[in-house]
Amino acid sequence: MQRRAFLQTTVVAAGAVLARCGDDPKPTAAADASGDGGPGDAAVAGETQADAAGATGPDKAWFPQSVCSGDPRSESAIVWTRAVDASKPGADIALQLVVATDKDLKNVVQLGGKAAQSVTAKAAHDGCVRVKVTGLQAGTTYWYRFASADGAHHTATGRFKTAPKADADVAVKFAVVSCQDYNGKYYNSYARLIKEDVDFFVHLGDYVYETTGNPEFQNVTADRVVIFSDTAGAIAFGPKDKPTYYAAKSLSNYRDLYKTYRGDPDMQKMHESAAMIAVWDDHEFSDDCWQTQATYFDGQKDENDPGRRANADQAWFEYMPVDYPAGADFEFDPKAAFPGNLRIYRDFDFGKHLHLAMTDLRRYRADHVVPEDALPGGVALLQEELQALAGKVPELAQPYLDIDAHDGGKYAKFFKDNAATLKISAAKVKGPVAVPWINARLKDLEKTPGAPAPIADADAAKLPKGLSFGQMLKFSGYGALGSRYLVTRTPFELYAKAQWDKTKGESEQILGADQEKWFLDSMTKATQTWKVWGNEYTLQRREIDLSALASLPEAFRQRFLLSAEDWDGAPNRRDKILAALAKVPNSVVVSGDIHAFFAGTPMLDSDPTQKVVEFVTGAISSGTYQTLLLRQASSDPDLKAAGADGLAMLANNFLLGIGTGPVNPNLGYCHVEWNGFMVLQAAGDYLSTTFWQAEESVASKRQPDDKLDGLFAPAEFRTKAGSRDLEHKIKGAWKTWDPKAYDWK
Repeated sequence: MQRRAFLQTTVVAAGAVLARCGDDPKPTAAADASGDGGPGDAAVAGETQADAAGATGPDKAWFPQSVCSGDPRSESAIVWTRAVDASKPGADIALQLVVATDKDLKNVVQLGGKAAQSVTAKAAHDGCVRVKVTGLQAGTTYWYRFASADGAHHTATGRFKTAPKADADVAVKFAVVSCQDYNGKYYNSYARLIKEDVDFFVHLGDYVYETTGNPEFQNVTADRVVIFSDTAGAIAFGPKDKPTYYAAKSLSNYRDLYKTYRGDPDMQKMHESAAMIAVWDDHEFSDDCWQTQATYFDGQKDENDPGRRANADQAWFEYMPVDYPAGADFEFDPKAAFPGNLRIYRDFDFGKHLHLAMTDLRRYRADHVVPEDALPGGVALLQEELQALAGKVPELAQPYLDIDAHDGGKYAKFFKDNAATLKISAAKVKGPVAVPWINARLKDLEKTPGAPAPIADADAAKLPKGLSFGQMLKFSGYGALGSRYLVTRTPFELYAKAQWDKTKGESEQILGADQEKWFLDSMTKATQTWKVWGNEYTLQRREIDLSALASLPEAFRQRFLLSAEDWDGAPNRRDKILAALAKVPNSVVVSGDIHAFFAGTPMLDSDPTQKVVEFVTGAISSGTYQTLLLRQASSDPDLKAAGADGLAMLANNFLLGIGTGPVNPNLGYCHVEWNGFMVLQAAGDYLSTTFWQAEESVASKRQPDDKLDGLFAPAEFRTKAGSRDLEHKIKGAWKTWDPKAYDWK
């Protein structure tokens, strides 16, 4: 690993507790910033300079992001702060860290043999400081605080709890959260979560959103908006008739995101109350990203930007309290080779009953199976390929021809010459192309000089038949529809299987070979009762069946997957992972990303008894899944013309098969219209989960604390040790989800 001087974690060993009397004299000399001791060293007096300001509140000007802690283990944890001295802009700042076993910081833990640890907030690191405290006692609650060297300024007091020791037969209570847009949103979910008094919380990503007000999914308000200090270094978007908004690109931009989000008082209180175990999803870099690639322009331009990815990673490294697997001396080097310059997948043990494996599903994944710039009429599967995959040519297959060879290449030339008008890539006009698409586009351009005649039905009947990208709902030459979102299930999964076979699985690479092996080893070899996978995006299938809706155009009367951006877009890789996890006793998946609450049992189609239990949390504050579907349906001309905006309001019913019949036997519970979080408890007999759900409108303003309990409604679930069944508490009685009966029994 290439190394360079950057932000390095300070490691300090905890020692004995120094119990002090409340009337002990406070020291007046500054602590030795070098940590070498001396007459003014806080350890001499058995006090810290932080105590000098103990009677006053935290200095939010000096410490605008307060404190946070992370990655608690039985003997260690990470603590973090960021310091700003307005009187000395650009200067490094000397700080002290004190850790204690009591809230009032009277029983101070020796750090490196002293009562306080001296650290430096360096301007080059944006004032961030990260300390790994080792040598702690297992299963113990600690409090900590940072202060300026002279004691005049200090942070709020933070709290974390170390993991129970390996043989501890204790229940572990933790929360799972995800997706916390700041723009126009408030963190009432965190204000309510604090009341649950969890041991720690898991963050599955979208901790920040890289855009300052994307009208496709964000609503900004005067007091809840991200403003970049470096707009010249950002990506500017100017949608028609709407204000310009920006996406982060420079390091300054990404730092501004963390500073803004973590400036929220409710998020600060959450971080002050418990340690976090976090991974990223896409928005920490770029929406729907993979590796160093963004997807804003759907193939219209090259969006590979390693420099932008490095900036996003550097800001994450500076601001997140992570104990990196590479070791405490690990230093992120943005110029080192991607992706090996920053590994965040790691695992944790909490006593006898909880093993937690956290994965990274963005850094190593392949491109989406269907390219965003695929020619809608391009043939994805030829006749012989269909016969090999399905054993026959499906009825929905369409005739196709070689557009380069047909009629001397006349059709190919015409479409390439008019590519801009058709909004397609001229380079994609080649090879086998579906006749229905050719004829439809010729009708669109029938008044264009030189337009060739449509292909006659009699001639088309003699041609081979295949499946085109358009039959996957890829209607546009550049677009997410039919690529990342809303794909026709059968054509898509047939094409995905063909690509999987052709590339030996690389077409659906999600974890990367090294991480996948590590992950399966982590889950398989764990000895704890519950093996929990912190999985960024939803594992189980989310299909809707519109085939019986006669009011829809024929192209939409099919069965669809709502997304191919997550695990539904990697069905063969998912089956491989599921088959392995199904052999791991008491394996449970916790997921986020989708802004909805799901509870179910993802299973193999070939053997539904091979399954795991999955709990999916709604978003902390981001627009709900129903709102996202509605906006998507309203903004896409083809979807809007088909009436999809109205159908989006019924997404919950479609997913549960209400009115259409069984469609997702894996899915026992679904609510796509609520925000919130979930709290789990892992014990020897059960793993229990409570969804805390609130109406989306709750996030539109900061709610009064005394109203929070009434705004969040619980839904309770559990799975029994030794079982792979999902139970749900309904009207006071526990019912079990029966996929065959498609009901709670």
